[in-house]
Amino acid sequence: MELAVYITGHGYGHLTRTLEVVRRMYALHDSGESGVDSLSVHVRAPYALEDIIDAIGREPDSHEPVRLDIGIVQQDALRIHVPATIAWLEHYFGDRGDRAVEEEADWLARNDIDLALVDIPPRAFDACRLAGVPAVGLANFGWDWIWRELGSQDSRFGKFAAKAARAHASCHLLLETVMSVGLDTFPRRLKIPLVARISGLDRNTVRSRLGLPLDRRVVMMSFGGEGLDRFERPDAGFFERHAVVLSSPMRDMGPPFAHVSAECARKQGVRYCDLVMAMDALITKPGYSTVAECLANRTPLVWTDRGAFPEAEVVAAYIRAHLPNRFLSRDDLLRGRWTRALDALLEQPSEFPVVPIDGADVAARHLFAMGTRNSTQQTDEPGAPGRLAVEIRAGRDFTTPTGS
Repeated sequence: MELAVYITGHGYGHLTRTLEVVRRMYALHDSGESGVDSLSVHVRAPYALEDIIDAIGREPDSHEPVRLDIGIVQQDALRIHVPATIAWLEHYFGDRGDRAVEEEADWLARNDIDLALVDIPPRAFDACRLAGVPAVGLANFGWDWIWRELGSQDSRFGKFAAKAARAHASCHLLLETVMSVGLDTFPRRLKIPLVARISGLDRNTVRSRLGLPLDRRVVMMSFGGEGLDRFERPDAGFFERHAVVLSSPMRDMGPPFAHVSAECARKQGVRYCDLVMAMDALITKPGYSTVAECLANRTPLVWTDRGAFPEAEVVAAYIRAHLPNRFLSRDDLLRGRWTRALDALLEQPSEFPVVPIDGADVAARHLFAMGTRNSTQQTDEPGAPGRLAVEIRAGRDFTTPTGS
């Protein structure tokens, strides 16, 4: 089975979510559970190879930093840069973007790709359609919906939303994660559980490896790939009771903050999900992957307002329903007034509901079923991977791949 993987360049949360599915695919294949003779994974995404290896746990069969979208451009973790976003959308949906799609379609055809996993650049669906390669989406929102919602700020978003919606029409199946919204332009959808990475380490091991205190509260500020630098420090009394970790890409602000760079974490064998697990709490923004890993690793969080980000309220509602949490206004965050929200959070019982967190396994098994030329896994069990593949092929215009 030859699998191409396309990931939006918008942020690391998409990278880690998608590659956790790939990680699970490799594990299933290694254990003889994949149902295919061979598995080759080709990651076509604008991220460093070392980040991809960190996420999968091994080097993929090939990697090319292909970028087919921008999503949105951000000034920082909390602010959208509308003019820059429009300019890049003009690029990716213009003549140069069309040429990139044609080149990618040619690559797909030349390399006999059986199936593509897409999270969730619309132009990747265009390339797969041109190449005749079935594309499976993985998402909790569609960029068309995001851009339509942003149309109130700039009407030019509307034409890009319409183009993305047309691209989505060729998606063979969308694996719809929790915290989902705005996916109506995908014709075939399947709900799957939470996709999240679960730490295999214990708290003291992670803290010891990174030189973090074992005898007091440790909290981490986590603000995605754009980071957040423009905030005031809390008063000195705060740091007497809490150690505060800044993780990459946030810059090292020096003592009293502790800084964990990507290089340091990699050297110590610590992944982001391990860091999340080792914290007493996170201070963060509402984003799918951070929330998923807090829930999977039982870490409470303090969260702040993301302003104009359309999906934020859906994620915030999930936080309120599923995690010990406290809201911190953006003004309080930026002025260093963290004590009240953090103390209230850590003084309450940390109760986490039991929810399925095996979305990566469910997604991996469906991908193997859909990528198998002649499925032999027909079963009467509802929702089983083999049956799903047969139903889609027989009744939903599924194009059978040409290899396994």
